[in-house]
Amino acid sequence: MFCFVSCSNEEIKKAENEEVKDYTQAFADLNVQLDSYSQEFLINQPAQLRRWGGFLAFCLRDAIGAAVGGISGGGVVGAVILGAAMSLSTVAESNYISPNLANPPTAILGKEFSAIDSIGYYHNIIIAKLYNKHGDSLFAKDISTLATLVANEVSALRISTTGQSANTFVNSLKSTGQLKELGSIAKYSESLEYTEIINQVQSKFPQLKSELNVIKIYYDNISSLSDNATKEYSTGFNKIVSESEISSSSISAIKSSVSVAVNSQLLWAP
Repeated sequence: MFCFVSCSNEEIKKAENEEVKDYTQAFADLNVQLDSYSQEFLINQPAQLRRWGGFLAFCLRDAIGAAVGGISGGGVVGAVILGAAMSLSTVAESNYISPNLANPPTAILGKEFSAIDSIGYYHNIIIAKLYNKHGDSLFAKDISTLATLVANEVSALRISTTGQSANTFVNSLKSTGQLKELGSIAKYSESLEYTEIINQVQSKFPQLKSELNVIKIYYDNISSLSDNATKEYSTGFNKIVSESEISSSSISAIKSSVSVAVNSQLLWAP
């Protein structure tokens, strides 16, 4: 298993200075490139049942949180906060607590996390820290409280960002009702396919429709890949996204989602 570096400070600074423009064609071109890349990659890959199993839709909720956080002006901080808060909220709704939480040095702090600035790394570390402090009572808290707890950990870790502070970001999401919307996503039935979840999230967050279409391409292909093949596929996927003509904020949001999804699976899957 592995962990991605999600976005650089240069990408964040560029995103903040971008002019508002129409990226419809850029996204269309990117989707064509990713479809072509995926088809070519999968030709020589034997289908394997990965550890994702029923956790595919579970981890998607985390990835959605990261995407919303990144695209809503929070940058790296926003992606970490909402990815982790969404993860904890989903666990609370499903009544599932991973045995990995009881042994974080093995499950979370291993050699897989060599990229210290990865959003996925912080996602898992913060969840482990909060569980160590609060135990199972952590999962009785609503998403608003969880987001505040995560924001406090983000501030303590001093995750660098050029944007607003962690707690200011959370308070802004509370005032706009976005946290409440995310909380409702965590309550989606576990029987829902990931494609259905994406469709419903797009209706709640229309500003993320294009980014979620890209994320869907990623999910369409990783479930049948081995761990090593997933690493190779994801590296190529991220390279294509990074070199595309979509906005830097969208690039960061997509890469944040990939990072959180993969690392969330490592944390929660037994």
